[in-house]
Amino acid sequence: MKRIILVAALLTATSANADFQMDKTAPEIRAAIKAPAIVDLAIGETGIKNRPFFCVKDGDLFIIADLPLDDKKSDYGLSYRVKRLPNDKVSIEVTEGKPIYNDPLDKQIAMTLNEALAGTCEIKSLFGSSLLSVTDINGKAKASDFLK
Repeated sequence: MKRIILVAALLTATSANADFQMDKTAPEIRAAIKAPAIVDLAIGETGIKNRPFFCVKDGDLFIIADLPLDDKKSDYGLSYRVKRLPNDKVSIEVTEGKPIYNDPLDKQIAMTLNEALAGTCEIKSLFGSSLLSVTDINGKAKASDFLK
């Protein structure tokens, strides 16, 4: 809790010097540019996100759900088909376009999961980001399943 207060204090102090004003919320911006996000999907609907952002809270994986969805799968690298589930949850299917790396798909997913550990969900929540819990990725429910 002390970390969150410290981060909030630092953000307040640094934002006092900013000139650019964010006078619209994420939902207002998405509506204006007609770009729905994962959080806008109805239960059972799917959408593509080519570069999602994840975070970890209490050992559970969450996806930042208010970034705009992509129109189509990426020609290169990984694409994430996100299916909205009840109770603020999602299921994710990862596929690969033309490879960027020579690594197997599971290793690339593991690298993405490692990146998720760099940003805590508490900081994302501080900015009002919508977080949805990830139930599985390619049918696997644990990070260790991608390390075999």
